[in-house]
Amino acid sequence: MGLIIDKDLIFIDISFKDYKEALCYLSEELQKKGYVKESFKNAVLKREETFPTGLAFEGYGIAIPHADAEYVNKSTLAFAVLKDEIKFRRMEDEKESVNVKIICMIVLKEKQNQAIFLSKLLDTFSDSNYINRLKNGTKEEISNLLLELNN
Repeated sequence: MGLIIDKDLIFIDISFKDYKEALCYLSEELQKKGYVKESFKNAVLKREETFPTGLAFEGYGIAIPHADAEYVNKSTLAFAVLKDEIKFRRMEDEKESVNVKIICMIVLKEKQNQAIFLSKLLDTFSDSNYINRLKNGTKEEISNLLLELNN
């Protein structure tokens, strides 16, 4: 898949008041490092409004925000384990919300890889053991777990 896993884009025990603040922060960090264009932040916020990305799994919530490839310079992930859960609207029912502990912002340059990667991510994130390792890991451990997504 060619993802670059950048430890500077892994945030542990970070707090946000709501999903918009979280998406803005992660987008700005991505832009500072040259992974995305300036227009990425507005694109990801707009997409989240139209197509929510909150996912409810057995006992935990994850959000996988993303924007179209045209806003991306290089493929990567921005990853946050939140200190306190925040609400995201659910992907499968936007009238419902889910309390999210992990945000995995997907940044893919190749549009054709997006559906494949999302499918792989959903399979991986449905494994509660994998999620517990992400939630409790160091930056190094999380980086290694995310690198497995490249296979």
